[in-house]
Amino acid sequence: MKTRDAIGGIVCGLAICLVATDFLPASIMIWILLPAGALVCLWLASLIGKKWLFAFQVAKHLLVGALATVVDVRLFEFLVSVLGIITNLYIVKGVSFIASTGIKYLGNKYWAFEKQERDAWQKEMAYFFCISVVGLLLDVAAFYFFTTIMTAQFGLSALLWRELSVILAAAIAAAWNFSGYKFLVFKK
Repeated sequence: MKTRDAIGGIVCGLAICLVATDFLPASIMIWILLPAGALVCLWLASLIGKKWLFAFQVAKHLLVGALATVVDVRLFEFLVSVLGIITNLYIVKGVSFIASTGIKYLGNKYWAFEKQERDAWQKEMAYFFCISVVGLLLDVAAFYFFTTIMTAQFGLSALLWRELSVILAAAIAAAWNFSGYKFLVFKK
């Protein structure tokens, strides 16, 4: 595992804390355990990745996705608080998803899949855009399903359920995105 992988794992672990403290009791242990856990998982994935590179890429993709999800959640909440009731929540969700997609592109290209080439970037961007648009549709549809059809579950408040719905929707889109990024956009 390279130094930049370790730093990336720690940074992503710290970012996860920004959302985890909404669901877990805030404590200094969360701020220690989550980054350390991300680092240990990444290290284990790097060991497995020596035999199956796919495993290390999945681990880094998940960490990039977690970081992007934090951006998604926090930007969504920020925009809702700033715009209030004057806007449609689904449009705001689309905006936060697009911003997090930019994080995913950079993280996946340069860290998870380590593709440094700049030739044929137009084709790469076109594929990335198409896969991301489908991911956006999946993300917004899943968010709609969780917030409108399912409504709050597990005794969570409507606000906390909405935040969890952002995370669940992002996870569904992440599965789609990894497949597309791995086999179409950043294939070697």
